[in-house]
Amino acid sequence: MARYLSIFSLFLLLKTNIFGQPLAFPIFSNFETFENYYQIDSIKNYYSKNGFIVVKESMINMENNYESTIIMPLRAGTWYRYIMIGDKTSKSYQARLYDNQDKKLITLNQKPKDAEGSILSFDFIPNFTEFYSLNLLQINKENKKPFGYLMMFKMQIKFK
Repeated sequence: MARYLSIFSLFLLLKTNIFGQPLAFPIFSNFETFENYYQIDSIKNYYSKNGFIVVKESMINMENNYESTIIMPLRAGTWYRYIMIGDKTSKSYQARLYDNQDKKLITLNQKPKDAEGSILSFDFIPNFTEFYSLNLLQINKENKKPFGYLMMFKMQIKFK
């Protein structure tokens, strides 16, 4: 079994199948260019060097004008940094963070003409350990399924 797993991982590293053809990863089907990959990689490196730990990162299946909801447990006193990279052709990016009683805690609206471009980011330090809901929205007239990538970092704050 281990032999088959190592052969499989070798093909993943080479990004080819047993016939030498390139592998097709459906998760990256709307990954616009390799520019997004380098943007994601450089952001992760920057925050890792500054003491943050990557908690979650994922490509988000987004639809134009529909909110994508992510529910996550957060610990009180932990500094979280959220970064969403959106489709460059989108006209607007929005993020809303709710607590478990559906109380809106954070609302962000950003146009691509802003300084950050297609990157939407914010910090949050919860007062209570509970589940929180993050709703992300992109408005895009050109693409019905715009590109979305979310990274969640954390840094533990030590109270004295």
